[in-house]
Amino acid sequence: MTSESHSVPVTTRSRVVDALGDFALEAQPDGDAVTVVLAGEFDLTMADPIRKALTRAMREPRARLILDLSGVTFIDSSGLHIILDAYEVCRDGGPRLTIRPGPPCVQQVFEVTNLLNYLPFEMSA
Repeated sequence: MTSESHSVPVTTRSRVVDALGDFALEAQPDGDAVTVVLAGEFDLTMADPIRKALTRAMREPRARLILDLSGVTFIDSSGLHIILDAYEVCRDGGPRLTIRPGPPCVQQVFEVTNLLNYLPFEMSA
């Protein structure tokens, strides 16, 4: 195994940061919400740590879950699957999910797969 496949969680004043090689994942609790911030390539390699982080975040006693994709540079079908799974859990009684859009190359994947209008993306100002 390479060092890129190891997750090193670091707790810093009410948030958890995972250093995952070239990928970063941060959970930021704030009031009635927890924001999961992703940065880097959201692919099969990162699927397990991201799924675990979202599961932890959905178990938080908070009304809202914000998934921030603004730092994601690439997303594949495994990333889409994880987001769809999280959406279904939230829809079926979990926290209210809001997705903060990624850059155009990431949003294009949601557009091509006809998920832009299905998933709860945050409206831009």
